Amino acid sequence: MMLSGRARTVWIGAALAALAGCSAAPPASLTDPAPDELAGWLSVAESASARLANHPADQAAARILAFAVRELEAGGVAPAEGQPDLITRWRQQAETAGASRPGPPLRGRVLGPLYRRGVVAPHGEARSEQAFHGGQLARVTLAPAQPGISLHVHGTADARLVTCRQRQVHECAWLPLFTERYRLVVRNSGNRSVTYFLTMD
Repeated sequence: MMLSGRARTVWIGAALAALAGCSAAPPASLTDPAPDELAGWLSVAESASARLANHPADQAAARILAFAVRELEAGGVAPAEGQPDLITRWRQQAETAGASRPGPPLRGRVLGPLYRRGVVAPHGEARSEQAFHGGQLARVTLAPAQPGISLHVHGTADARLVTCRQRQVHECAWLPLFTERYRLVVRNSGNRSVTYFLTMD
């Protein structure tokens, strides 16, 4: 079963909501996630993993975690330099909890997007840098999308390129003229720390 991009986005939000009560299971099949949805799946996996750590017998959380891992593997997402291999850790956690991999193993892409996990303090900002190739579409997404959280991209002249649009994720897309490093800034105007994921493609 292939779902549209809108249906996938709705399901990511539904999975996060279900984890609050863990009363829902993921659909039977969903393949080839788009790059702008991978940050959302990272947030789903993080929430399911935390739920499972506190409730080891929670099979709904285990199934959601296994499903999110499958989507991330299908997208070929990999940790950025210096970041932990969360996907392997999550897969092992789901398997330990008894959740089987949904559907056949997927090969994924040879070169997929990178992910970065971070925490931004209340009324603070978190900065990181990433190189993007000139003449190729660059895309950065941030999840979870929630009030007070924003993503900004700065070039070498430190001019803001774009403020991300918000759906289930924040998304920035642009075409770099030259190959260079860009500063990615996550701002938090809220009163609580936020754990976030960036994917870069």
